[in-house]
Amino acid sequence: MSEPPQDLPSQSGANSRSGARAGIRRPQPVSNEELARVVARYPTVGRIEKRGGDKTGRRSAGLLFETETGGRYFLKKRIQSVHPKESVLWRHRVISHLVVKGFSTPAITENEAGETLTEDGEVQYELFEAAHGQDIYHDYESWTPFSRRDHARSAGEALARFHNELRDFSLADATPPGTSPATPETARFDLGFAPDLPAAVERRISASPALSEFFSNIRWKEEISGLYLNFHGEARRYMAGVQPWVTHGQWQANNLFFEHDRVASVVGFDLVDVAFRMYDLAAAVDKNAVLWTEIAAGQPNAVRFDVIEELLRGYCSLLPVSMVEAELLGAVLPIHHLDWALSGVEYALVHEASRERAQWYYNVYLRDHVRHYHTPSGQKILSFLRHAAAAG
Repeated sequence: MSEPPQDLPSQSGANSRSGARAGIRRPQPVSNEELARVVARYPTVGRIEKRGGDKTGRRSAGLLFETETGGRYFLKKRIQSVHPKESVLWRHRVISHLVVKGFSTPAITENEAGETLTEDGEVQYELFEAAHGQDIYHDYESWTPFSRRDHARSAGEALARFHNELRDFSLADATPPGTSPATPETARFDLGFAPDLPAAVERRISASPALSEFFSNIRWKEEISGLYLNFHGEARRYMAGVQPWVTHGQWQANNLFFEHDRVASVVGFDLVDVAFRMYDLAAAVDKNAVLWTEIAAGQPNAVRFDVIEELLRGYCSLLPVSMVEAELLGAVLPIHHLDWALSGVEYALVHEASRERAQWYYNVYLRDHVRHYHTPSGQKILSFLRHAAAAG
């Protein structure tokens, strides 16, 4: 899942669940007729023997099924206007690279034309082999910690393996960090590279008619200057020479399958993009250890320091973090979601027709989260994070 729980209350009092219901264009569950029609375009799959349970979310729908030969597959369905074809195919190349390297992620299946993306009107389909292991966190929302310390440590190790296997992946045809593409749904850190952050945000807003209208009556420059500039300046001090890297963007419990307390398979590649390793690690800490639901409900110390420690211990056991990277990690964590916050506002306006949901993204993601890191409780997180990363 690539966004917060739908029933998480905004710290300004807006209700995200009611906003999420207004105007959403979400794909409908896959019907039996539709399943048969789509799978018929994959000649290597064979006849469907058994249909599994549906998985329907805000942005996609899908289901597991088995074939007469014992094959297990997951069909994913999505409205194609959200993710341009070229972006999806680029992510498919990342997946294929990982599979060739032996990284445990479901391989993607080709259709009768030898393509990994099947289009039908306004709908996109992707057919994956079923993930290995147990989907024990499938009902978990974002910001829900692992149930076991061993899971957190293995998740850190798996993220390090993910980064390591992508060390030689070509970025020649990827959008380089710092260019801030104006597209809804992006997990990048482009704005963090800008020497003048308010000016970069203004350019990003101006590039989108939806954002331009939304922000026209909001004093956002004061918010950005007051909440982001100190952290942004600190991050830039440590970003000199940072190496661009393929990042997962949503490394969280419900995108990981487990077997014997070890990560057995990784899914959820919708936000794979290019940033840098410490950005991805910061996002993993945020999603799995900082309990924003409880913090928003008035519990400022709702943080799982044991999860942070184990995530970093697992990661550093395979890819050690330098002192500079540890400082960068602490500087990036409070502001890593700025690009995502703006893309969330845009997504809500363009694809959900929900101004209330857009306001929620602004209130919670763009303001409330970074504001917490100005408090003693937030500063404690950053201090612990830096020390844990440096200690490995």
